[in-house]
Amino acid sequence: KGGAFLKYSNRAAPHFRHFQLSHDHLKIQWFSKAKKLSDTEISLCDIKWIQTGQSTDKFRRHPDPEYTKTSMSITYVKRRKTETLDILCRDARMFAVWNSGLRELLVLGNKKGWSYLSTIENLPARVFVKPKKPPPLRPSESKKAAETAFPTLQSPVTGDKQMISELEKKLAVVEAKMKKFTKKLESKKYRHRVTESIQDMLKRVQGKVQLVGELCRDGEYAGCKNKLSKAD
Repeated sequence: KGGAFLKYSNRAAPHFRHFQLSHDHLKIQWFSKAKKLSDTEISLCDIKWIQTGQSTDKFRRHPDPEYTKTSMSITYVKRRKTETLDILCRDARMFAVWNSGLRELLVLGNKKGWSYLSTIENLPARVFVKPKKPPPLRPSESKKAAETAFPTLQSPVTGDKQMISELEKKLAVVEAKMKKFTKKLESKKYRHRVTESIQDMLKRVQGKVQLVGELCRDGEYAGCKNKLSKAD
């Protein structure tokens, strides 16, 4: 599927382009209305090295220090001329996947032959991005956030069957979507270290949803409201 990168060039200002691997895993491709596809692709066998950071002349003309760690320069040879593809990614996780994946493909291509890349179905690549933890909410802020997210639970009424019926329907929809998404992540197509953290997060969310559902179904409206108010 690829992803969006900010591409730096010699003449124009940095602009977004969609990058992806070719179906045979032998080329990096991006798309431009003004150019032919043959002019917007690089064969992996022509790549000499990959360097992270913003050290090339293209980056120096339009520096963006905030994204230095998620920028890369790919040096390659095309038509007997050495050139660089300078790109910046604003998503740290996607950059880590591309950076690690491309380097792994180059190692495999040089070691086992470039035709071997066409036979690869899954590419094991080590990717670790430390998640940023949001600052803890104060008690007053936490309560306000819960009240904003769950306005239907503000009523002090303890026997509103219509409210609990509507909430049960919404919980059923959420649970169904979560089961479908979990099954999708467990398939071979999506097996990756990146999805492991998503699965862990999904399990935690699912546990919270089940807790709210059980409290509501048991009629413990006050207990449900207190649980939500105390949640970060």
